[in-house]
Amino acid sequence: MMKEESMKKFIIVLIALFTIVGSVFSMSYEHARSQALFLTDKMAYELNLTEEQYEAAFEVN
Repeated sequence: MMKEESMKKFIIVLIALFTIVGSVFSMSYEHARSQALFLTDKMAYELNLTEEQYEAAFEVN
């Protein structure tokens, strides 16, 4: 019984740790937006996208 309780506490601490670490390494909105813009521009150049296709690609990225 004591082993189960300590295991539950360990799992809760582990989940909390992963949550904190995940939020620290998550991408900021501005960085994600600039990455999407970069990828969309690259796709537009390489694939000769129209303006409509460019907007659709930006939404996907």
